[in-house]
Amino acid sequence: MRIAVTGGAGFVGTHLVCALLERGHTVLVYDNLFTGRKLKTTVGINNLQFEQADVTDGRRLRIEFAAFRPEIIFHLAALHYIPYCDQHPEEALRVNLEGTLNLMLAASETRGVKAVLFASSVAVYPPTDHCHAESDPVGPCDIYGLTKWLGEQVVDHYAREAHLAHLSLRFSNLYGPGETNPHVIPAVLEQLLQGEDTLHLGRTDPCRDFLYVEDLVEALLAAIPVVLREEAHGALNLGPGREASVADAVRILGELSGRSVRVLQDETRVRAVERMHLRADIAAAQRLLGWTPRHDLQAGLAKTFAAESRERIRGFAAGL
Repeated sequence: MRIAVTGGAGFVGTHLVCALLERGHTVLVYDNLFTGRKLKTTVGINNLQFEQADVTDGRRLRIEFAAFRPEIIFHLAALHYIPYCDQHPEEALRVNLEGTLNLMLAASETRGVKAVLFASSVAVYPPTDHCHAESDPVGPCDIYGLTKWLGEQVVDHYAREAHLAHLSLRFSNLYGPGETNPHVIPAVLEQLLQGEDTLHLGRTDPCRDFLYVEDLVEALLAAIPVVLREEAHGALNLGPGREASVADAVRILGELSGRSVRVLQDETRVRAVERMHLRADIAAAQRLLGWTPRHDLQAGLAKTFAAESRERIRGFAAGL
């Protein structure tokens, strides 16, 4: 199929695009490289088109979509790092909301588009201690979650008007090799790989549902035939289905490094508004997509640590 991926040079986008190319799809990557990096792969390279452009440029989106004529669109482009969004709310709204509006207008005007899959977030749910199902009330506690909730409404409205199949996929906290934002697991890895034994972090007691990126990509691939058959619509949670604390992740990564580490709380990394729990019910995704995550936190972090260690060694060797 012909598949467009906005944000295709970012963390999730890179993993997804590689998987699509390996399966023989023709892919358009539309990315402004704000945090992303051009794909380094030889697999399916003849089926890959890259356009460096911004989703806030609606005219450019329409031009590129009209030329490429995608059948499926994955809309991943967004500002994801919550502290950055909190510090730049106007930019977060412009990129995450106006960019989504531009995407849907372009999709609506492009012949041949069958479906749009939107990367939303479990950040749309309010801070509570219970497990969130898709039918639960929304209540974002930060600007990022708000932009994702409003983005879901934009996707739903314009997809229905244009008779496009659509699905908003609420991602949980992602991790894996090649992360492009300074979230907590990349921050821990960076300090460990620099040889630090004392880690400077924010709070480590909050619990999250950490999802390994390979598991997410498997869910995204499984969503394509489902959304094309219009067997699913609205929102769908994608997560591991279990919580772990930041302290658990630090402990596992410390063990993988083979060193004894301690944590010092850095007040500059402590968020003004912090959730103590965030866990999503994934029963609907398991039923509709036939998908269950394969990696627990130990296995996913082991893969991530090994991949980032190899990358650090290659980078060091290249600098010699």
